[in-house]
Amino acid sequence: MSVGLTEKSLRNARFRKTEEAIFKAFFDEKDRKKLSVDELVCRVGIDRATFYRHHRAIYEIVEDYKKYILEKYTRLMSSIRKRGGVNLRKLYYEMLIFILQNRKVFEMLMEEKEFGVLSEMVLVLELNVAEYMKILGDSERILRVYIGGITGLLVDWGLNGFCEVEVVEILNNLMYLTETVKNEFNIRGLALGGCKC
Repeated sequence: MSVGLTEKSLRNARFRKTEEAIFKAFFDEKDRKKLSVDELVCRVGIDRATFYRHHRAIYEIVEDYKKYILEKYTRLMSSIRKRGGVNLRKLYYEMLIFILQNRKVFEMLMEEKEFGVLSEMVLVLELNVAEYMKILGDSERILRVYIGGITGLLVDWGLNGFCEVEVVEILNNLMYLTETVKNEFNIRGLALGGCKC
């Protein structure tokens, strides 16, 4: 993980303002692979030492944000599960809202063709899917297809610019996938407990 990109450090207004400037300068650069630390700090108006308090290297900025966003999402899902009384629709909705709240980061990741972050978020969601659907038996293949379907919907949504008005449609598609998987389990006679979708 980055040197300083954490929830705690981002609560500091000065750190957050500098990080936002670094992120914007990095995000606005069309050819990020050729961007140097010297060019970036010049654009942001900071010195190299300040940059290195935020990131170890310029090429690690995308990786830093991937790790940060996954840790943040994992904590969110954990807190939702601890509160209890949630269902899959609520979990899906929270995931979509999380993406919108961190839209700039996800847009950068999409530009960098870093779709793996969405897959990893869906894998975090998988624990909840398996728990709520009471998946038992030889069902891993069906679950992998299900997870791939969710990831595909999120990637398509991202490639279309994470349009907020599409949230309801995406949520409905996620619920349709859930129903399809439930039906597949029933057809195959696999153990499937009471799904609180």
